Amino acid sequence: MGENNLDREYPVVQKALSVLALLLVFGSINYVDLMYWSALIMLLGSLVALFIIRPRQSFIAEEKLLIGVLLLYPLVSAINILVRGEWDWSAFQESSRFLLIVPVFLLIRAVGISSNIWRWGALFGAIGAGLWAIYQRDLLDITRAFGGTHNLIAAFGNIALVMVFFTIILFYKNMRLNVLWSALVVFACCLAAYASIASGNKGGWISLPFMFALLLTLDETWSTKVKLSATLVFCLSIAAVYLLSPYVQSRVDVILPAIYHYFVNGTEYDGSAGARLSLWHVSLLIFLDNPLIGIGLDNFNEVAKQYVDLRTNFSRSLHQGPHNQFMLSLVRFGVAGPVLVFGIYAAFAYFCRQHMHIHRPLALCGLVLVVGFIDFGMVDFVWERNNFGVFFTFVMAIIGGQLAYLRRTGQNSLC
Repeated sequence: MGENNLDREYPVVQKALSVLALLLVFGSINYVDLMYWSALIMLLGSLVALFIIRPRQSFIAEEKLLIGVLLLYPLVSAINILVRGEWDWSAFQESSRFLLIVPVFLLIRAVGISSNIWRWGALFGAIGAGLWAIYQRDLLDITRAFGGTHNLIAAFGNIALVMVFFTIILFYKNMRLNVLWSALVVFACCLAAYASIASGNKGGWISLPFMFALLLTLDETWSTKVKLSATLVFCLSIAAVYLLSPYVQSRVDVILPAIYHYFVNGTEYDGSAGARLSLWHVSLLIFLDNPLIGIGLDNFNEVAKQYVDLRTNFSRSLHQGPHNQFMLSLVRFGVAGPVLVFGIYAAFAYFCRQHMHIHRPLALCGLVLVVGFIDFGMVDFVWERNNFGVFFTFVMAIIGGQLAYLRRTGQNSLC
């Protein structure tokens, strides 16, 4: 059995994976249980299918690097838990997802998926997120919309932003066909953008310039004039949203006073930006006292309370972590933490960058995913939250597996 004809021999598997990928992406913020079930079926189905198909796997350097870092993080996490005491499944949950997506990556690499099917998950997801936001924010008068995420506001707002860029990138070729396609994509993106606004999750908004910068590389034929015009429209749109929305102003305007009050007066100005500064301060002190091996995966609150007692201005709402992925990695693992965590981002970004010539839109979606989550993680939990973590890991497996499949089979277009 040759690798190159696996997709023709198993079209049912390919279509099933495609539909599951669509449901997973759509469900991530519209009906999170749908995402969990899709991920579970995809995982179990991948294990069974790999056992039956048993594809010959010959990996290139980028694939070996990616699989290596995916396995290294849960391995080090498991060792960290074991050497500190009894086994704790809850502490292992976050890192275990990277182990679980390896079979999904390998199966998609072997049989592929239909991008024409799964990309609709982004467009429908964007529309659904906007409708959720209108219903919750405008009809129910809920202060911060959370969609179908079981009240996980940050995940709703941030994934909605990812949906905006995924939709534009994956449907760009269609937008060039006629005005109806363009209208549909713009409609979906406006709804998803409103979902992010209605969530009030200002931490995710800092990712917008970086993801937009990636979007400017979508079409290599775009001139400098086109890119400058698009940038001007983007900046004016951001300014308009800020000036016309008192709600956005109320979320943004507390940031500078919070920074001033913390560094000048040593007090928390609010429960968001001010509390985060306090938590980051605590985390830095914990790291400086435990620089080599950290304090373990699930000990932040217990250790941080000691510093709270010493400094009354430290946040007493510890929220189970420092609300910063970089700081969390330092606290958990010491100096090796950022290497483990950001090594995954770097390896996947490198993988996508090396596959830009294979399928530019898909590789660009991978880069948007990385850049978005790095920025989200600057001010919030990302991998630790179930829907955030499942979305990131499984979408990474979907994009990475499909890029590897297209390279292996010599294809370079939406299929």
